[in-house]
Amino acid sequence: MVYAISLSSEELDDIDWQLQLDQFMSKTMGFSLRPRDLSPQVALVFARARSSAGSAHPAYQLRWLGVVKHPKGRKVGTRDALIKVEPLWRSPAPVELAAVTASLSRMDAEELTAMLFNEVVVLPDELGERLVAALRELGPRFAELLDRLSSVADQVPFDSSRIEDRSWQEQYDSARLALSIAEFPLAPLSAWRRPRSPHDTYLAGLIPEPTEQSLIEHDAAHSVTEPRFLQPWDRPDFRCDIHVFEHQGRRIEVANVNATPGFSARQ
Repeated sequence: MVYAISLSSEELDDIDWQLQLDQFMSKTMGFSLRPRDLSPQVALVFARARSSAGSAHPAYQLRWLGVVKHPKGRKVGTRDALIKVEPLWRSPAPVELAAVTASLSRMDAEELTAMLFNEVVVLPDELGERLVAALRELGPRFAELLDRLSSVADQVPFDSSRIEDRSWQEQYDSARLALSIAEFPLAPLSAWRRPRSPHDTYLAGLIPEPTEQSLIEHDAAHSVTEPRFLQPWDRPDFRCDIHVFEHQGRRIEVANVNATPGFSARQ
């Protein structure tokens, strides 16, 4: 099951700094539209641009990915329910929906575009699976991020009958209180998987965040429009860390060597 959230580009731009700081977002959806399965699920957040001339549909761009959670008893108004997307991580790169649906059937692409007219929608299971598979094909950074989100969504709740679970619950509550007092975001604590050893601490099970590296890669690849890659993007595991930009006879090369093996230049 996959949730799709669609907001206007202006709305997302206005709250971009807040989303980056808090690493979560709240949204309402029709109470009657909630699925029966309220377990955590992967969510895709799209920016909706205005329809261009000659186009009947607005353009969509993937900006954020996260995990939807349904807070118990959180009903907003008479007909709406509150959902929370936490953790919320920035997409490794802004991706136009057209680039993703290119690998889907025409029927799937049209159904997805039509459903995104709603701000919050639960995609049919098969369509959601095909959409996630198409995102994985965009490269290893997307596959890694989706794996992390799946780990968060599949997180096993604490079992109060187990000693280690009671200990992890206490450690989680303590860490959450400390972050709240210091006014740090709480989202990192929710990205957790059960440690291998029952003697490990709760912090040992935290899933590392991909945000910083993704931002660096995004800035390196999008310093100016229409970059020309030094090497062809012809393999799913290929990383392009050197980007070349040329404009009006001027040339600039941007090299990203953060968290990557060193390299030597050859003449």
